[in-house]
Amino acid sequence: MVIQVAVLIESWDAPRCKLLVDLAPSASRVRATQNINRVLTRYQDSEAQIVVLLPKDLPAMPRLPMKLFRWSNET
Repeated sequence: MVIQVAVLIESWDAPRCKLLVDLAPSASRVRATQNINRVLTRYQDSEAQIVVLLPKDLPAMPRLPMKLFRWSNET
Protein backbone atom coordinates (compact mmCIF):
# COMPACT_ATOMS: atom_id res chain seq x y z
CA MET A 1 0.00 0.00 0.00
CA VAL A 2 1.29 3.45 -0.87
CA ILE A 3 0.07 6.40 1.17
CA GLN A 4 1.84 9.31 -0.48
CA VAL A 5 0.29 11.50 -3.12
CA ALA A 6 3.46 13.13 -4.45
CA VAL A 7 5.22 9.82 -5.16
CA LEU A 8 2.62 8.98 -7.81
CA ILE A 9 3.47 12.00 -9.95
CA GLU A 10 7.23 11.45 -9.83
CA SER A 11 9.05 8.79 -11.81
CA TRP A 12 7.97 6.09 -9.37
CA ASP A 13 7.30 2.65 -10.85
CA ALA A 14 6.00 -0.46 -9.10
CA PRO A 15 4.28 -2.83 -11.54
CA ARG A 16 3.07 -5.01 -8.63
CA CYS A 17 0.97 -2.14 -7.27
CA LYS A 18 -2.59 -2.87 -8.44
CA LEU A 19 -4.75 -0.76 -6.13
CA LEU A 20 -5.08 3.01 -6.25
CA VAL A 21 -7.26 4.75 -3.69
CA ASP A 22 -7.20 8.33 -4.91
CA LEU A 23 -7.77 10.58 -1.92
CA ALA A 24 -6.58 13.69 -3.76
CA PRO A 25 -8.15 13.58 -7.24
CA SER A 26 -6.74 16.22 -9.55
CA ALA A 27 -8.35 18.56 -12.07
CA SER A 28 -5.10 18.38 -14.07
CA ARG A 29 -5.31 15.90 -16.96
CA VAL A 30 -1.55 15.23 -16.82
CA ARG A 31 -1.44 14.67 -13.06
CA ALA A 32 -4.55 12.45 -13.05
CA THR A 33 -3.20 10.36 -15.95
CA GLN A 34 0.15 9.88 -14.17
CA ASN A 35 -1.56 8.76 -10.96
CA ILE A 36 -3.85 6.30 -12.70
CA ASN A 37 -1.20 4.85 -15.02
CA ARG A 38 0.90 3.76 -12.04
CA VAL A 39 -1.53 0.91 -11.30
CA LEU A 40 -2.31 0.16 -14.96
CA THR A 41 1.25 -1.02 -15.69
CA ARG A 42 1.07 -4.70 -16.68
CA TYR A 43 2.29 -7.20 -14.12
CA GLN A 44 1.66 -10.91 -14.75
CA ASP A 45 -2.12 -11.51 -14.82
CA SER A 46 -2.98 -8.96 -12.13
CA GLU A 47 -5.87 -6.56 -12.68
CA ALA A 48 -5.80 -2.98 -11.46
CA GLN A 49 -8.44 -1.54 -9.15
CA ILE A 50 -9.01 2.19 -8.83
CA VAL A 51 -11.13 3.81 -6.13
CA VAL A 52 -11.78 7.56 -6.22
CA LEU A 53 -13.24 9.26 -3.16
CA LEU A 54 -14.86 12.59 -4.01
CA PRO A 55 -15.16 15.10 -1.18
CA LYS A 56 -18.26 17.28 -1.04
CA ASP A 57 -18.19 20.88 -2.27
CA LEU A 58 -15.18 20.62 -4.58
CA PRO A 59 -14.46 23.88 -6.42
CA ALA A 60 -14.04 21.90 -9.68
CA MET A 61 -14.69 18.33 -10.75
CA PRO A 62 -11.45 16.30 -10.88
CA ARG A 63 -10.41 14.24 -13.89
CA LEU A 64 -11.89 10.78 -13.36
CA PRO A 65 -10.50 7.55 -14.86
CA MET A 66 -13.74 6.90 -16.76
CA LYS A 67 -13.44 10.22 -18.60
CA LEU A 68 -9.66 10.13 -19.15
CA PHE A 69 -9.71 6.70 -20.75
CA ARG A 70 -13.31 6.73 -22.03
CA TRP A 71 -14.24 3.69 -19.94
CA SER A 72 -17.82 2.73 -19.29
CA ASN A 73 -19.03 2.71 -15.68
CA GLU A 74 -18.91 -1.11 -15.74
CA THR A 75 -15.18 -1.24 -16.58
